[in-house]
Amino acid sequence: MKLGSFFTPKNICAAGGLLFSTYFYNKYPAYAASFGYLKSGATVKPHPDKEYKGGEDALVIKERMISVEDGVGGWTEAGYDVAKYSKQLMGLISGTYDENPHFTPKEILTEAAKHTTEIGSTTAVIAILDADERTLATTNLGDSSYLLLRHNTHEYPRGNWLKMYRSLEQQHYFDCPYQVGTHGDHPYKANDEVHSVVHNDIIVMATDGVWDNTFDEEVIKVIEDSTTETGNLEDPQKASQKIAEIAFEHSHDENYESPFQVSSAASDKETRYGGKKDDITVIVSQIKLE
Repeated sequence: MKLGSFFTPKNICAAGGLLFSTYFYNKYPAYAASFGYLKSGATVKPHPDKEYKGGEDALVIKERMISVEDGVGGWTEAGYDVAKYSKQLMGLISGTYDENPHFTPKEILTEAAKHTTEIGSTTAVIAILDADERTLATTNLGDSSYLLLRHNTHEYPRGNWLKMYRSLEQQHYFDCPYQVGTHGDHPYKANDEVHSVVHNDIIVMATDGVWDNTFDEEVIKVIEDSTTETGNLEDPQKASQKIAEIAFEHSHDENYESPFQVSSAASDKETRYGGKKDDITVIVSQIKLE
């Protein structure tokens, strides 16, 4: 049977399978000196069974742009290494942004996807800072997500960091996300947002290996513990590592009532207990506008 007549997004998801390989940056750029930039750090923890190959997630970090991609592991049972697709798309997203810095995130994703040649599909999130307009534009296709947090300078409501926005996950059905790529969803189905931002706002962007195993409140607690009284995030790399460690620990805990377990219980599928072992990729970025 031809691939096109069988591997719809639904069948790709249903195929299951573990993650194989990945491509990601081992070093992250030094903080930029120009006005308006993202002070960023990231951590990647591959699925334990595929650690020797690095997993299938990919990411991009630039002065004013960040992005994560999560290759859909169901392609493995079809005989394809989806890491090649997520890696290629990552490179194309990076190159498209460099050549067209005024493109919207959705335009970047759409243009990059046009030029992929590998077989596979992936979820994707892109965020771009416009320092002049003091906005953060995003596009999100699938179940990788991001939090936008703001330092609380008022006594009430209590809490050092306020959740300004949590991106919406897109799924065809439980555990089958929207995805760009071979037989996937058109990038124009991605959800777009434009956020007004202020100096020291923080974005936590991650693949579902984080969000399936970590509640938002746990992520916010890490940010609270990693910032000064004035809201400065001194080491985003350490903050990202702590979030990844929490997600990794939860993913191995069969007795943990994870977000994934809560979601499965709310679906028409059989409840899947405990955490979910998966690739874990997280970027923590603080917006610098002063």
